[in-house]
Amino acid sequence: MTQRARKRPAQGEPFAAVVRRAIRQSGKTHYRIAQDGGITPDQIDRFVDGSRDVRLTTLEKIVKGIGGRLVLEVE
Repeated sequence: MTQRARKRPAQGEPFAAVVRRAIRQSGKTHYRIAQDGGITPDQIDRFVDGSRDVRLTTLEKIVKGIGGRLVLEVE
């Protein structure tokens, strides 16, 4: 059984930038991510191009769509 490597953001890197990078690196289309996550492709497009922020619930769906798991740490 293999484990996925955890990708930690660089110190001070905006959270949204980390998620946008994960979307690009997933190799999936926005349409496929939307289908897998249960949201519309427009929601992903607006988030990726920076024209709209997303709620945490939408962010969870995006991460689910790319096959990831959202982990939030507060220090």
